[in-house]
Amino acid sequence: PMANNAARGEVVRRRARVAAGEYDAQGAANAVASSVLNSLETVRLSLAQYQASAESTRIYARALKVEQDNVASGESTLLDLIDLEERYATARTDEIDALRSYPLALVDLRLVTGTLLETSGDLATFQPTRLLEVPAP
Repeated sequence: PMANNAARGEVVRRRARVAAGEYDAQGAANAVASSVLNSLETVRLSLAQYQASAESTRIYARALKVEQDNVASGESTLLDLIDLEERYATARTDEIDALRSYPLALVDLRLVTGTLLETSGDLATFQPTRLLEVPAP
């Protein structure tokens, strides 16, 4: 009877270890999935931010041209032109910042998806051009 209790205890302990391992594996899988989804959303948002900031830059460039014409014709003041030039410069800076964030988001996505390096057998290579592409699902 004592040996049976010890054997039962060992079975329970091993089952608990298996269950703990399964929970750990599920937790790791959830963490990876969450990281991939977060990185993918960051890529999507950074692209949308770039597109919006590029459009803003285009609008300010057109407005600046109109304002320059208005100053030349006397319909507007130099102060108005300077104010618009400052807003245009800010829009260009925002566009550059957004353009910089997109490839960084792609690098992070490739890192969390394990596609940063290209493998062939025992050889792993880094292709910088792949940093500009969204990894295939």
